[in-house]
Amino acid sequence: FYAWLPGLGALLGLGLSAASGAAGPGTWWAWVLGGLALGAAGRMRFAYPAGVWPESSVAALLKQVKVSGVRPIPVTLKGTVIGRGSPGYVLGEDLVVQDQTGFVVLDYEQPLRLLDFFFAVTRAKQLIGQEVEAEGWYRRAPVPYVQVRRLRWAGGQSVSRTLEMRWVMTRLLFVFAAWGFLTF
Repeated sequence: FYAWLPGLGALLGLGLSAASGAAGPGTWWAWVLGGLALGAAGRMRFAYPAGVWPESSVAALLKQVKVSGVRPIPVTLKGTVIGRGSPGYVLGEDLVVQDQTGFVVLDYEQPLRLLDFFFAVTRAKQLIGQEVEAEGWYRRAPVPYVQVRRLRWAGGQSVSRTLEMRWVMTRLLFVFAAWGFLTF
């Protein structure tokens, strides 16, 4: 349901537009954008739970069955970086972390791919072999991974701002929808 929520919101907006008689070319898209934004905000609230980041192990995470790309588990994972997410790919920003129970991919992404590139070139290689603490969301889509929110290591940390950018884009959809209602 939550995976389809933005599309359902847009359809609801289109239906409300038709029901309200807003058949003019200027307002139907405002209804659709408003519904899309509302659906996207609902999905993000569900897909990015905030608050507590309990510590866990890789084995404990792999036992969780009600996990998907939309239904994550907030987690703090401690371990050693043993390599890149794509072995041999020197421009890859994803890392593999191993604890006493297993290993999992850390999906580290920034809102701009250029920032991913800089992390891959400047930090990723230096982190191999180091102890790290990763806060993020454990997901499966279809393979298990941790979408990193914050990565800490001895002497530094890096924070992913992807979630903030998604909220900014959702708010911009609301602004455009409001603009459509006010101008047409």
